[in-house]
Amino acid sequence: MTAARLQVPPRIVEGDVFKLRLLVQHPMDSGFLRNLEGVLIKRNVIRHLQCIYHNKEVFRVEPTTGTAANPLFEFYLRATTSGELYFRWVDDKGYIGELRHNLVVIPANPDAMIVTRPITAKHAESVIKMHLAFNNGELRAKVG
Repeated sequence: MTAARLQVPPRIVEGDVFKLRLLVQHPMDSGFLRNLEGVLIKRNVIRHLQCIYHNKEVFRVEPTTGTAANPLFEFYLRATTSGELYFRWVDDKGYIGELRHNLVVIPANPDAMIVTRPITAKHAESVIKMHLAFNNGELRAKVG
């Protein structure tokens, strides 16, 4: 049996492109190596791995014997709405591995201002007064 771990950002906003990293514990035996008794170790690699998001396949890979043990798969995805990420892989022995992850996507709010660094007391008053407004599709800041 194989295990897998998924790494996603802690906060995903609607429309963001974010990175997913999936680590699958699997020996990925190439079929070219021998054990201590000199017997050839049978080939056992992941034949295909796919990711499904909102009933659509968003990622698919078919690794070969050149892939190292415990492969790390990394890809990017655009967040649309919250939903389930479903990963499924099949190896040469017929084992089917699965991983499900509930992806929470925060709705985009164009009227909100996100501060990503600490605010000094000197700029606190002007930042509090700052409002974001849309004007003919342009995002601009008004202070006042």
